[in-house]
Parts: sequence; structure tokens; C-alpha cells
Amino acid sequence: MVKIILFLTMAVLTAITFAQAQFPVSLLSVLNLAATVVFSLAGGLIMRAAFAKISPDAAIAIFAAGFLTANGGGTMRDFALGQAPFWLFDISYLLISALTTVLILVIRNFSTPRVVGVIAMADDFSTGVFVAAGVIKVASWLPLDSQFFMLAAALSGFATGLGGGILRDCLLLRRRPVAFTAPCLLNVTVCSGLLAVLTTYELLPAFGLDTIETETCMLAGLIVCGNRVTAGMTLLRSISDGKLRHL
Repeated sequence: MVKIILFLTMAVLTAITFAQAQFPVSLLSVLNLAATVVFSLAGGLIMRAAFAKISPDAAIAIFAAGFLTANGGGTMRDFALGQAPFWLFDISYLLISALTTVLILVIRNFSTPRVVGVIAMADDFSTGVFVAAGVIKVASWLPLDSQFFMLAAALSGFATGLGGGILRDCLLLRRRPVAFTAPCLLNVTVCSGLLAVLTTYELLPAFGLDTIETETCMLAGLIVCGNRVTAGMTLLRSISDGKLRHL
């Protein structure tokens, strides 16, 4: 566990070092890069489970799954906005996927309940960060008084937060996207729409959320709490139905 934390910390710091030459590092930048690390790790681990043993093909597939999970949603958003994908201008995103691929290939004990729980919580928080990033991107592209801003911001937040995982499942794993069956879908949709409404009517300062960083953390926290509460309700329902005999 200590090795995992140290490696993730190194990956984020390395990415920030590369990014610092291109834009000033802020809390929002750190959150975005940390979320990229988590998504890349989660996507790579899902692909790793599809291979019985390590091989060059497995390494390439793990890298592709991690990169697509972390950057696929933002790429769809940028294409929809008529812009070049963001990762073409910053090597940090490719570097993060490469580092997480090495981590997955070297460390084998990711399947322990404690590690899985930590990754799940981090994944929820990272989803909130990406949703906020999607809404912020539209706010910098479209005027707030535009009649399409609210819809565009909500769709952008949804696509940025869940688009990468959906692309991974459809293109690489050829299965029904996990996002369509998990409680995360409803929570992300509600939170993305909520942030779009609050941004459109400029209501965020009234709640003390006068900076982008606080808005992002607020949204990420809402999604984490929503997913944990929903998961807890699902577990209780399963216990009451007799589907689970032991905790």
C-alpha cells in the first residue's frame, strides 16, 4: 500500500513538473492531474484483469485502456466544441498513462479489499473533478447568457466525467458500459446539471463558492457522498432480500 501511494505521488509530481512549463500550477491543475492518475489506474486495472499473464500485448492494452479512460471524455468534449484534444498540447497526460501502466505491471496486490476501496473512493472524487472541468471548459467557450449554455455545460460535464469509461467499455472491452448500470450515472447526471444551473444563474458565490477550486471540490464531494449512500442503500436492500448472508 505504501508503494502504491508513493508511486502515485511521484506520478502526480512528475506530471506537474512537465505541466509547469506550459501553464501556472494551481490547485485546480493539481486536482485535474490527480484525477487523471486515478482514472488511468482504474482503466488499466480493468484491462489487466482480462489477461491471464503479462505480455507486450497486455502492456499495450493496459496503456490504451488507461489513457482512454482518463482522456476519452475530455477528447469527446473538445471535438464537440470544435477544438483540438487537450492532451496534444501537454505531454503530462501521456506520461501519466505510461507511469500507471508500469505500476500495474510491477505491483500485483491491487485486488485486496482495502486497495479496491481506496481506488473506488478516489475514482468517485475524480469523476467530480472531471465533471467540474467539463462545465468550466464550456464556461470559457460560451457566454453565460447564451440560451444553450445550461444544456451545453451539463452535457459537457457528463461527457467529461463518464465519457472515457464508456469509450473504454465499448471500444476495448466490448461490453455494456459500467456507467450505465452503476449508481454513478444518476449521481453524475444530477450533479452535472446542478452545477450547470448554478453557473448559469451565477448562484455559486451565494453559497460561498467563489473560486473554481471550491466549486470543483464541492461537486466532487457530492458525487462521492451520493455514490457511497447509494451503494449503502443497495447493500441494505440486498441484505433485506436475503441475497447476502454474510457481511
